[in-house]
Amino acid sequence: MSIKITKQNNGLYTVRVWATHRDEFGKRKSKQQKDIKTVAVAEVIADKFQEELDYNRYDENITFKELSNLYLESKINISITTRSSYDYMIPIINDYMGKVKICNVNTRVVQGFINEVAKKENPHCKGQRIKSGTIQRYVGYIKAVINWGVGQDILEYNRIKRLEYPQDEIEFEPTIINAEQIGEILKFLKQYCYNIYIPVLLDSCLGTRRGEALGLTWDMVDFDNNIVYLKKNLVQAKNKVIVKERLKTHKSKRVIAISDFIKQELLQHKKMNEALNNPFVCANIFTGKVPTPSYVTKTYHDVILEVFGINMRLHDLRHCFNHIANENDTDIVTMVNMLGHSNINTNLLYAGFSVNKTRKAVNLISNEIQKGFN
Repeated sequence: MSIKITKQNNGLYTVRVWATHRDEFGKRKSKQQKDIKTVAVAEVIADKFQEELDYNRYDENITFKELSNLYLESKINISITTRSSYDYMIPIINDYMGKVKICNVNTRVVQGFINEVAKKENPHCKGQRIKSGTIQRYVGYIKAVINWGVGQDILEYNRIKRLEYPQDEIEFEPTIINAEQIGEILKFLKQYCYNIYIPVLLDSCLGTRRGEALGLTWDMVDFDNNIVYLKKNLVQAKNKVIVKERLKTHKSKRVIAISDFIKQELLQHKKMNEALNNPFVCANIFTGKVPTPSYVTKTYHDVILEVFGINMRLHDLRHCFNHIANENDTDIVTMVNMLGHSNINTNLLYAGFSVNKTRKAVNLISNEIQKGFN
């Protein structure tokens, strides 16, 4: 380790510290700071730089938890939602991986973590195991930490190879209902549960995501041209509700036309909302507050299950929207643009199975075959 403290022309000092190890190009990393008042302060800073440069070497004694902490410290602009998910995941990961030396983190260790977590009960759904997708997100974080360690020369390479994830006991299937059923639900919500009517109306008729509907403000609704601009996302993290300018994907910012039906419903709602002077479209006309995402999701699920006997998530309305559009031969590019998906494959998954299209295809093929048969 090389340390150099020099006096500047203005009487202040500059300290520079070089690492003892060299990178793959034969160069040594260094840290420097200028305009230090005294030599004593410069020596303190030099000790700090020395420790930092020395700590970034490959060290077999660093544990995964220590590496994880370094990784988090490097993420300056991490969003509140990502931070919230990390706060939930990291203690679970550290229970198994925290004390493992990073030089020993390999496929066998991570596979052991997967197998251990797969046995645990989901704290949010009693009687159910933690879902495979959730476990994959845990492992995604582990890989991100290890890859960052490699990039910082703390690790030589990533030793995690192929992993096997558990299969979910019950494969997820969205609940798909037809347009008439959605109309009946909207009619009921408008009359008996108006506090979630508008976000459900937007999700079902425009295919918006929950946060996109709740983040919609009146200045984003153009009644003259019958369009809405989706460019904000209302999210909930750590019991706080925040509005983000950044949406889920780069294609989520979009312009969607509204029908006369939607326009009339929004105008009627706006008239009831005027006294509250709230810029958000989904503001509760009774309290003046925008409902939280979790409240809308839970209320919708509970009401639909109790009144209509349908076990359905709020997000399933996006699947229904895509399914109805697909049934009516809406082209795939239009559907991708309306739903704000980043690729067509997601839309194909959302579209689901179309009985009408199958019937049409079978009739077409059978009629052609029947010509030869007769």
